[in-house]
Amino acid sequence: MSSNIPVPHQSNNAAHDADEIDLFELFQSIWQEKILIVIITAVVTVLALIYALTATPIYQTQATLVPPPAYAVQGYNEGRMEAFRGVSEKGKDGASDNSAKAFTVNDIFKVYLSNLNSLQLRNSFFEEVYLPSLSAEQQKNSRESLLKTFNKILSVKQGDPKTNPNLYQVSVELDNPDEAASWVTQYIDRATTATKLELKKNIEAEQSVRINALSSQITSLLDTAKKEREDQMNLLKEALYIAEAIGLENASPQSDKASLGGNRYIDNDLIYTRGAKTLRAQLAVLEKRSSDEPFIPGFRELNTQLELLRAYKLNDADVSVVTIDEAAEVPTAPIKPNKKLIVAVGIVLGGMLGVFAALIRSMIRKRKNAA
Repeated sequence: MSSNIPVPHQSNNAAHDADEIDLFELFQSIWQEKILIVIITAVVTVLALIYALTATPIYQTQATLVPPPAYAVQGYNEGRMEAFRGVSEKGKDGASDNSAKAFTVNDIFKVYLSNLNSLQLRNSFFEEVYLPSLSAEQQKNSRESLLKTFNKILSVKQGDPKTNPNLYQVSVELDNPDEAASWVTQYIDRATTATKLELKKNIEAEQSVRINALSSQITSLLDTAKKEREDQMNLLKEALYIAEAIGLENASPQSDKASLGGNRYIDNDLIYTRGAKTLRAQLAVLEKRSSDEPFIPGFRELNTQLELLRAYKLNDADVSVVTIDEAAEVPTAPIKPNKKLIVAVGIVLGGMLGVFAALIRSMIRKRKNAA
């Protein structure tokens, strides 16, 4: 009795043999078109090589910036701390010290970084350096497009925030190596100039405010002293009138009760007891007084401080707002194009296109044979 039950493993073996035949035919078809594959690969490789040799080389250079040393910023504090020293008002409880704050390295570098990353500096460099370097045809592009290109060319980057938070790099990518190095240097110099100018204006503004405030304080003290002297003269005139009216020429025993410290009075009604002779002498002295300055407590200190403020001149010629840790050098080798990589990609891409073309050609040939 014969069995008609199919054997599963026999079907699997047949399918496996068919796959092997298909793969064999595939490789055979590719091999038959090896010349086509070689030609296409060679053509694409040659095109890639031509591009690598003719593409405009791009050079990159950069400068590394760090904060200035402590001694380099002392020029902003020398003379300024003495001239901007606060003077508290005498006789006032809890008078606050309004002395100037010394500039630190971080203060100066913070201002520099603000200018280095400012849109104002970038836009001025774009207008004054980048645009003039373009051809007339290139300048016809939209401003937005030109700015986008410029931002790719010039970049300011911070170092690793964890390891080097105070390290910054200014880099430029151009087809002219000399110009690339020049642009980096120019950009850094412009940031330096802007920083020094900003600090100078801030210091001069503070100087002006302090001069005005101190001048107003001195004027107020002089006005007050003048009014107090006039008040004292009026009191003496009234007292003299009384003394002369009652015929009191010399001081009476009660005069000791009318004075305290020689010039200040407990009871103004008793001033006349000092006698007409004394009152005339005091009144004459006050009338002949040409200046109240010697009688104002702390006036000389205030006046000296005002003279220091007016005489102060910032000398920022020898100060530094940044340290160029690594200056920009003229690059000798371009970073773009990478010729080896371009040729390698050309070979791989050419081979893939060649195989693809070989498979298509093989399929077309099979269809023709089948027909």
